Amino acid sequence: MTKYLALSGALLVAACSTTPLPAKRPLSEDHLQQLATTNVVTSENVQGVKAGWFQQDSSATSAQYGLIGALVSATMDGIANAGPASRARAISDEIATVIEPEVLDRMLTAAIVKAKETDEMTTTVNYGEVSSIQKVLHSDPIDDSISVTTDYILSEDATTLKVIANVSYENKEIPYVTPFTFEGSVPKSEEEGPLYKNIFAYISDQQEIPPLTDEMKAELVEIVKASYRDEDGQLPTDGVAFKKLTRDLENAKDDKLSNGEASIFTAKKWTENDGEFLYRELAKAHDFIARYIIIDMNDTSIPSIEDEDVIVEELEDFRTITRAGGVVNAGSYVSTPGNYVGTVTFGNAQAVTEEAEDRLYELHKEARKAKKKKN
Repeated sequence: MTKYLALSGALLVAACSTTPLPAKRPLSEDHLQQLATTNVVTSENVQGVKAGWFQQDSSATSAQYGLIGALVSATMDGIANAGPASRARAISDEIATVIEPEVLDRMLTAAIVKAKETDEMTTTVNYGEVSSIQKVLHSDPIDDSISVTTDYILSEDATTLKVIANVSYENKEIPYVTPFTFEGSVPKSEEEGPLYKNIFAYISDQQEIPPLTDEMKAELVEIVKASYRDEDGQLPTDGVAFKKLTRDLENAKDDKLSNGEASIFTAKKWTENDGEFLYRELAKAHDFIARYIIIDMNDTSIPSIEDEDVIVEELEDFRTITRAGGVVNAGSYVSTPGNYVGTVTFGNAQAVTEEAEDRLYELHKEARKAKKKKN
């Protein structure tokens, strides 16, 4: 049985214009009555499940040394980034063999429809019809519909999947009036935009990283070599490619697993049994998002950056759902597993398949043509 915990009250935000605002913009009681049953528009996914990795960039540091410094920096960054980027691309390719972006869209839609049909709770705002749109081609704000855009990212070590939903509601007939108070003038960012917005994040159950063995080291070495062999099966013997190869081999032979190296072994579980573990976590993520959007839209309390994290629900599998406090994400929701290790990182760059890159490129080209024709 699901156990519900009481939500804590929130106060008006008293802040100067430079103070960060909560992630959530709440609806008012009047808004709830006006919205009632509201249609949903999801953003069509193009990139699928992305693989996170850390991209080294020392350009800012090297800029003080002029052109020579910039060239040296670019070369060193290229050497450092080659291995992680290649591994992340390989993981995104592997994940794409069991799930495509279109499937992610269908799963999200199904979860919203299921939440719409449930009798678990009675709310003022409810889901209406569900449709989808390609936002690259239709970049204007969606009017009088709940807009849902999702992102799917594997951690650098591929132990954890994070699903993020950015949700908003905008209506041309209802101007936005900030519910927050300010010591000075209202910042421009609070003079317009959606009536409602918030962020919902799902952190998957985490895999354990296996202990490093000699067999794993040998596999890492062969993987590194395979990635550098030319069409004739030869390894580079000089130049930048040789430097990259040497660096990656040294890393493969040491006695510790980097996040990228660990991902080679942990990523396999996401595709085992036709992606059974992946599909289970995605279903749980979509159910959480679909359910909590409605719960949150009907909650008119005003979040504050002075609020603390509040656990709002505890599940039987030890998963907890928390409403965040603090400066950055106040009012947002996160679902975390009982075995969650908060030190997991998702990198500062994400890799997608070549097919996804090509598709995104074509969409942007089509959007530019349409904009040029319109003007």
